[in-house]
Amino acid sequence: MPTIIILRMIKNYIIIILILLLTGCSVFTAHGRAFKKAEDANQKGDYYQAVLECVKSIKAKPDFDKPLLLMNDIFPNAINSYNQRINRLLNKERKNWDSIIKSYKEIIYLINIVKDLNTNKKQIWLNSSNLKDYQFELDEIKLKAAEFYYSKANKLMKENRQDSFKKAAESFKKIQIYVPNYKNSDEMYNLSREKAIKRIAIMSFNNKSGTNEFGSIGEEISDAIISKMLKDNNLMEFIEIVSRDQIDQIINEQKLSQSGIIENNQNIDIGRILGVQEMITGKVSRVQVSPVNEIKENKNYTKRVIIDYEYYTDKNGKEKKRAIKGDVTAKAKIYKISRTANMSISVTLLDIETAKILYSNSLNEEYKFEYEWASYSGDKRALTNKVKKLIRKSAETAPSKGTMISELSKKISNKMKKELKIKLN
Repeated sequence: MPTIIILRMIKNYIIIILILLLTGCSVFTAHGRAFKKAEDANQKGDYYQAVLECVKSIKAKPDFDKPLLLMNDIFPNAINSYNQRINRLLNKERKNWDSIIKSYKEIIYLINIVKDLNTNKKQIWLNSSNLKDYQFELDEIKLKAAEFYYSKANKLMKENRQDSFKKAAESFKKIQIYVPNYKNSDEMYNLSREKAIKRIAIMSFNNKSGTNEFGSIGEEISDAIISKMLKDNNLMEFIEIVSRDQIDQIINEQKLSQSGIIENNQNIDIGRILGVQEMITGKVSRVQVSPVNEIKENKNYTKRVIIDYEYYTDKNGKEKKRAIKGDVTAKAKIYKISRTANMSISVTLLDIETAKILYSNSLNEEYKFEYEWASYSGDKRALTNKVKKLIRKSAETAPSKGTMISELSKKISNKMKKELKIKLN
C-alpha cells in the first residue's frame, strides 16, 4: 500500500479519535443516546417525545449540560403546544372527548416527570411555562364527557332497536371509564346490554368429505369455533350462544333428522323454535392426512483441525509450542419426517327471521408437521454447526392422524372465528 494512502488513513483515525474525545464519547452512552433522540424529536416538532428523552438523559447523567439547556426551550414549547391542542379540540362543535382527555393526561404526565427530576433547573422550567391546574380541568372534562355520553345513551335507548341498545351499552360503558359510578350508568349498561344481546346457534357441521375415518369431524370443527368465540370477551359481550344440548333436544323432539344431516329449511325451523336470531351452519367437504414421509440421509464430513501440539526451539534458542493440524472425519445420519393434513370447509350465517344468507365463505387450510434430527459416529469436530444442533435432538415419531386433524381443527376454527366476529358485530 502506498505511503501517502497510509498517512491519510492515520490522519482520518486521529480526527475521529479527537472528535470522540471532544464530545466525551456521549453518543455511545445512555445519556448521550437519549439526548440525540431528544434533538431529533425537537427538530420534528414532537415536543412531548423530546421532553421524555431529555428527562431520560438527565436521569442517566444529572450533570450533563446539553439536555438541561435544551429543556429551557422544549418544555415551554411542549406545554404551549398542548394548551393550543386542547383549546382547538374544545372549540370544535363535535368534541372528541377521548382525544381531549388523552391530551390532558399527557400534559399532566410531562409536568410530573419534570417535578420528579433531581435538578434545581426544574423550577425554572415549570415557572416559565404558564402552567394551569390541569388535574382540576381534567376532572371537569371527564364529568362533561360522562354527561354527554349519558344523554346520548338515553336517547339511543328510546329508539328501541337492538343496534341502538348496543350503541347505548357502549356509551354507558365508556362513562364508567371516565367517571366510575356516574349516576346509574352501571345499571343502565347492564339493562341496555341485555336488550342488545344477539342469540345465535352454531350447528354441528355436516361431514360431506366422503370419509368417517376421523370420527365426528363436523362436530369437532363447530365445537372448536364455539370454544374460540367463548374465549373472546369483546365478542361475547353482545352475543349469546345457545348450548348444544338445547339444539340436540329440539332435533330429537321434532324428529328433524334420521340421517344425522340437517337441511337448510330444517335449520330455519330449529332456529325459530330456539328463539335465535342468527344461525351458523357449515360442512366439511374435504379432509385428508398424508402418509408419514421419512427421509434418511447419510453424509460424510471432513475438517482440518488442531490434533496435537509440539515443542520446538526458535532461532534465538527459546522453546516454543505450536499446533499440529490434521484432518478428522465423521459420518452423520440425518433423519427427516413430515406429515400434512388438509381440510376444506364452508360456513354460512343465516338470518332466521328472513331466511336470508348474511354471509357465506369457503376455507382451505393445511397443517404441516416437520421434524429433523441426526446421529453420528467419528470425530464430532468434523460436523457442521447445523448437524451439531441436530444431534442434540432426540428421535421423534410423526403425530397420529387424529392429532394432525385436531391441530388442523384448531387452526381452521381460529381463522373462521375471526371472520365470523366481523360479521356478527
